[in-house]
Amino acid sequence: MATTFDASGNIHAICRRINGGTAWAANPANTTTFDYFDDKEQVGDFVCFGEFHRPWRNLRIRIGTPLVATSITIVWEFWHRPTSAWVAIPGVVDGSNAFRNAPGLYTIAFNVPDGWDTLWGQGSPGRQAFYIRARITAVSGITEGGANSTSAVTMNTWTLFLNNSRTLSQLRADSDAGGWGVVTQLGNYYLVSANIHLGPSSTLTIGAGEILQVSSVIAPRTILKDTGSILTIGTLSGGDTSGGGTLLYYNSDGSSNSYNVWAGVLNIYNSYFYKHQGWFRDPSMATTTDIRNSLLEDATSVFYWMPGTNTVNLRNVIFSYATSGRLYLYGSNTTVNNITIARGTGIYCGGSNVVLANIDFGTTKMFTSVNSTSNSLLDCIMGNFDTQIEALAGNTNLVRYTISLRAHIDGDAETAIASPHVIVRNRVGTELFNGVWSTNLIATVLS
Repeated sequence: MATTFDASGNIHAICRRINGGTAWAANPANTTTFDYFDDKEQVGDFVCFGEFHRPWRNLRIRIGTPLVATSITIVWEFWHRPTSAWVAIPGVVDGSNAFRNAPGLYTIAFNVPDGWDTLWGQGSPGRQAFYIRARITAVSGITEGGANSTSAVTMNTWTLFLNNSRTLSQLRADSDAGGWGVVTQLGNYYLVSANIHLGPSSTLTIGAGEILQVSSVIAPRTILKDTGSILTIGTLSGGDTSGGGTLLYYNSDGSSNSYNVWAGVLNIYNSYFYKHQGWFRDPSMATTTDIRNSLLEDATSVFYWMPGTNTVNLRNVIFSYATSGRLYLYGSNTTVNNITIARGTGIYCGGSNVVLANIDFGTTKMFTSVNSTSNSLLDCIMGNFDTQIEALAGNTNLVRYTISLRAHIDGDAETAIASPHVIVRNRVGTELFNGVWSTNLIATVLS
């Protein structure tokens, strides 16, 4: 199946504001049959249409009952993040004539506006989304608010959908062949101005020396990633890394409670992954993850691996995220070896069977354990274990000691001491271990 673009999709959320825009009405029970407005609407009332994860275009409604009024003026608006305000959608064409046309299918046509971002809706589903709204600015003699019927409200996704294996040059060729104009190239630099959706069985590879930038600060877009998909940045050769690539992901605000879950496989080798926003919801990692010798940076928020049985391997990775953010490790079977927290408050661990080794927490970075079991810190450095380790929700933090005793005898080469008797005490003198330390034995003791 070839790459497709701008397919039709259903609107996820519809909500209405009444009483001059001062109160929320009950949300429609579905997106097929519902009233656009009440029969006694007034100036300031509005109806919103939203998609949870990505910016979109071209709203399509099926009028079942036309709106009836002596006169009405409606303005179509979107939430403009740079000004934190609703502003008019540039170039919008209302094919429904303010919901007054005869029964039938109509399009409110517009292109994805710059600066569009998510905003809270109301009630059920009561979630943030990329909303547009139809707001009444003038009305007289309204007797019927209009109603949708027969088919769900839909839109165009403004999304490149991959259900195949693609390199960046192939993705650009797909865009050119389709006349979509959403992938531009300058040497090894590629700019995608649309959303990207990695479907099941798809693969997207950012090769050595290549840069993929997904949109920009003023025009955030979304990368969606399904189960069975593979996203690889850089190349892996002979068990270690060779050439690296770059992904610059300018996503939405992401303070929504709509999680953009990345499933499938994520591989990052000797590369740079930057996400601009998203908090822990975009992306929420549910991937089988292998990241080595790479830098992951988030300008305003955090990186988050979700609960689940996914396998996560982080080795020689630098994390740099918001000053108040953390690295969230909620996935199980996670191995972390020699990572650096360059910016942020530390690591928040909620998974099980997580091993963190060779991490320098400095004197301020925290390790927090919550709702997790069988997690270990191995050969980690902290300025003050008493203040930099915390256990929440009844957890008990464990410190793992690995001891290897060797002796120099009369200048000879080092000789291992077999089965030494070892006593381990904490800083206040409490004896934590007293016994024979067998070869390769790792003893886990209460901190």
